[in-house]
Amino acid sequence: MSAPVPGMYLRIATELRHRISSGTWPAGTRLPNREALADLTGFPGSVNAVRKALELLMRDGLLIARAGSGTFVADTPRIGLRGDATAATGFSATGLGKVWTAASTRARALPDDVAERLGVAPDSGGVRTEYEVRAAPGGRLLYFGTTWEPEHVTGGSPVLMPDSGPLAGSGVVERMRSIGIRIVATRWTLRPGELTADQARRLGTARASAMVACRTHINAEGRAVETSRWILPAATTELHVDVPLPRQAASVVSSR
Repeated sequence: MSAPVPGMYLRIATELRHRISSGTWPAGTRLPNREALADLTGFPGSVNAVRKALELLMRDGLLIARAGSGTFVADTPRIGLRGDATAATGFSATGLGKVWTAASTRARALPDDVAERLGVAPDSGGVRTEYEVRAAPGGRLLYFGTTWEPEHVTGGSPVLMPDSGPLAGSGVVERMRSIGIRIVATRWTLRPGELTADQARRLGTARASAMVACRTHINAEGRAVETSRWILPAATTELHVDVPLPRQAASVVSSR
């Protein structure tokens, strides 16, 4: 067994990171067990340092753990939060496909924070939809979230349940437009967080930093008609917002 070396796990992580970035271990590669990795990186027997190195690379989104299967090189997609948010979830994943599933249920009461974002009483009721977004059918879970819509907004309409009906799978903007509601803005609140043990398990990663994104759709009257909360791994999440500048009068430069 190697004697402990200061920063040993960081040196092991650097070696593993190089094997991934150089293409020696492409996406989908199953890593050897910890004992073999310790030997491979020049620190035989240092399985605890290997464990810490693997956890670091999982927090960085380079590796993914699959229960009962082992640790694999991740495809590390970048998840973009789009400023216009007109798609079904409002996010885009680069470098791979995106498959989402949704399950809608009616709720008699709304959580207090949801009711506050929607500007309604908690007992007003609404429709809750749970989303999971994967890289491919049955593939890696990229992110997940919950959306809420007040029942007085869509109640009695064909688009009451986002997971069914004629516009199932369409974005909030399109669904609301179909019942005469015009969305004019989306309000985003982003904050850092930590994945819970259950959330990390679902995402197939170690306990790591998360991006908690709350999005609310606003209609032409300035009222909220939908709000959602999304949990995304911070290491692979980027925010992209286009901010239009005020229209300016053209200036004329004259020369003498």
